[in-house]
Amino acid sequence: MRATLTIISLFLLLMSCEEKAIKTSGSIKKIQLAKEWRIMRSADIIATDKEISNSGYNDNSWISTSVPTTVMNALVKNGTIKRPFFSDNMAKVDSNLFNSSWYFRKVFTLSSQESSQVANLSFEGINYSAKILLNGTDISEKEPIIGAYNTYSLNVTGALREGENVLLVEVTAPQPGDFTVGFVDWAPTPPDKNMGIWRPVTLELSGAVTSSDIFVKTNVDTETLKSADLTIETTVTNFSEEDVSGILKGQIGEIQFEKAYQLKRGEKSLISVSAKEIDELHIDNPKLWWPIGYGDPNMYQLVLTNEINGVASDVDTIDFGIREVSDFFNENGHRGYKVNGEIIQIKGAGWVDNLFLADSTFSNKTQVDYVKEMNMNTIRFEGYWGNSQEIYDLCDKEGLLAMVGWSCQWEWKAYLLKDFPEEEELGGIVEKDEMELVNGYFEDMVKWLRNHPSIFVYTAGSDFIPRAELEKMYLKTLKDFDPTRPYLGAAKSWNSTVSGPTGVKMEGPYDWVPPVYWYSDTARGGAFGFNTETGPGPQPPVYDNLVKMMTKEDAWPLSSSMWNYHSGRHEFGTMKRYLKGFDARYGEAKDAEDFCYRAQLASYEAIRPMFESFSANKPNATGVIQWMLNSAWPETFWQQYDYYLTPTGAFYGTKKGAKPLNLVYNYGDQSVYLVNDSHKSYSNVSFEFKQLSSGSFVIANTNYRIDEVVPFSSVKLTNVDLTHPSFVRLKLLTNENEILVQNDYWLDPKQDVMDPDYNNSSWIYTPTVELTNYQWLNTLPLATVKLEQISNEEIRLTNTSDKVAFGIQLKAYDTKDRFVTALTFSDNYFMLFPGETKLVKANSRRYKGAISYTMKSINVK
Repeated sequence: MRATLTIISLFLLLMSCEEKAIKTSGSIKKIQLAKEWRIMRSADIIATDKEISNSGYNDNSWISTSVPTTVMNALVKNGTIKRPFFSDNMAKVDSNLFNSSWYFRKVFTLSSQESSQVANLSFEGINYSAKILLNGTDISEKEPIIGAYNTYSLNVTGALREGENVLLVEVTAPQPGDFTVGFVDWAPTPPDKNMGIWRPVTLELSGAVTSSDIFVKTNVDTETLKSADLTIETTVTNFSEEDVSGILKGQIGEIQFEKAYQLKRGEKSLISVSAKEIDELHIDNPKLWWPIGYGDPNMYQLVLTNEINGVASDVDTIDFGIREVSDFFNENGHRGYKVNGEIIQIKGAGWVDNLFLADSTFSNKTQVDYVKEMNMNTIRFEGYWGNSQEIYDLCDKEGLLAMVGWSCQWEWKAYLLKDFPEEEELGGIVEKDEMELVNGYFEDMVKWLRNHPSIFVYTAGSDFIPRAELEKMYLKTLKDFDPTRPYLGAAKSWNSTVSGPTGVKMEGPYDWVPPVYWYSDTARGGAFGFNTETGPGPQPPVYDNLVKMMTKEDAWPLSSSMWNYHSGRHEFGTMKRYLKGFDARYGEAKDAEDFCYRAQLASYEAIRPMFESFSANKPNATGVIQWMLNSAWPETFWQQYDYYLTPTGAFYGTKKGAKPLNLVYNYGDQSVYLVNDSHKSYSNVSFEFKQLSSGSFVIANTNYRIDEVVPFSSVKLTNVDLTHPSFVRLKLLTNENEILVQNDYWLDPKQDVMDPDYNNSSWIYTPTVELTNYQWLNTLPLATVKLEQISNEEIRLTNTSDKVAFGIQLKAYDTKDRFVTALTFSDNYFMLFPGETKLVKANSRRYKGAISYTMKSINVK
């Protein structure tokens, strides 16, 4: 930790109580200082720091809040700033509010016993710099509190009082050139630059000896998976004025172990306990942690106690998983990853926090549920996101892999706002003191996260590889603090003089490309290797949420300044590339509501083949990360569900395309593939292929048996004759006619054609020189569909006609006709073949009252 102020001199300075000896008995507590904070702009206060940080100061006029929070988040919750995400309101926020530092004040009460114990005050994240006072004493003067990703543990023994205590944190916003939290071109910069106490604050009360930085290393026998060795490490500190003899005791279920130690007064020591010295830490038949689809995400809990003279001085609990992660290079030089010796094809998307760093337990849980529901197995965190460890806890629990590392925020002048030799393509961390600062960040983040089994790689750079001196620092940090995970020098293809080739790629695209791109491109973002961030660009929200972002007048035409304001930034400030493909395929929309509906179909069509192609092209294709998963604020770009947690068409396209067992249409060779991404085999299944014309006449209808679908495979089954505009249905069934897979496509004889020489390709996108035409969908014969609401959670739809009903969109509304967000359907944006009945299940995570459902379709009135 950057400022672990536990030296004996500080202990003596702060010691003010009459009883100098530290008791080893008493209450062992971790008190979350989360609620009942107050904040105020320092420029608006006349009183001194010492006066404000003592009892008796009247802060009733200050703004009430809780921690973690940024200043902007507190002002919005308080109502001082209203509707910042609507229209261009955020651009109108007075930036002078944040030219001054802000005070965060917390009053808390302790008993006589509590105030006399050893006490450590921990801050998991302050953005960007701070001065910290406790009961009138500056407890941060020994070492500067600076840096968004540094963590701090301040020993405040003797500075606490019986009764009322006052904690005052004066926070200053990051300045241009500071290495802070950032949103790059994904969203606008928050007016306060995310200044605040953005991660938890905890007061830890204990006896004289405490543990910190506990780490459980696991080493699995990947040949048999029948055994694992554990190593427990912890830093133990003696805060007393006397030498002590102690015992470190651990318990993991029925496993118990202990190790004796001795510490001099004020001494800090790293203690390690391993299976080499304690047999109990060699575990036979361990319950391994597996990513979703490969097994259960089993977790263990370590209870670690420091015992002095038979009395517990400190007790900690650590959740961990037993698993082994590793990387490899395939025969084409592409990097891939294994868990417990098994190859895992990475299928994920890129996470971003709420713009004001205000994610809640509800939003975290809902979004993790969404990732699972979309059949993905990975979240990429470009940046060490999360206003607490909760999102990583959820990944552990649900079996989702987490790819963590630094953002490109510090690699470009436009975002870092600092001059540096950008042409070197090594990023903005240049000077020795900058490297030491950011490597300190890295050390703290590694310690903060290393017990999470979900994390499978640390990424040191995003767009650029770090400078050699910095990369050596990173590698030493991992060797010292977490040698159990692979290191990745950058998320882009680079050949480092220190760590070698990255073996991954980040060549885009980030804007719209047609489905055939993923199969035909062999130079940039197509389905080969590990593409760490890519995607088909804009994914507009449904109309009900669009009008939460802007007025109806601003919502049309699509070229309005408000659409641009809620798009991406810089190269992605308009939707012009997307609209070229959209208009050619589906025809120009008549209004914003019509566009938002058809855009869901377009998003579905664009993203599904990205995931399908990577599955079809394995083992050469080792992974793909959709850019992005979610949105920091209400926008139209890069989102599988929108800011309001409403799925876009991309959500349902991903859900189909990322299924571990799937039947996929290859837009490149116009054929059908059976893919199995899992390590499970399937026997005696039947394949059904049905093709209908735009008029719903049968063109082809075949089926045959497949003896076995082997694990981790991709097999070509049949070609598709595209003489006519067609609806194609692919099915895989069990012996009992249970549907294992159903995948439907709308296809046209005219194919999309990419720029044959890729002369105009860039990291943004590859141009399409010929576009397919789906406008025949606009003249489909009318179909009739009956919607029956069985319950709040089930809807039955029946196509009572002899025509295909295409593009069925389901929405939910409450009893006051308000659109229900944070609701998913088992399927959406689907088609019903003639006479077909479909049961759709709904899952509302936020609204528990009565719900009614509506249906929209291109050719159903």
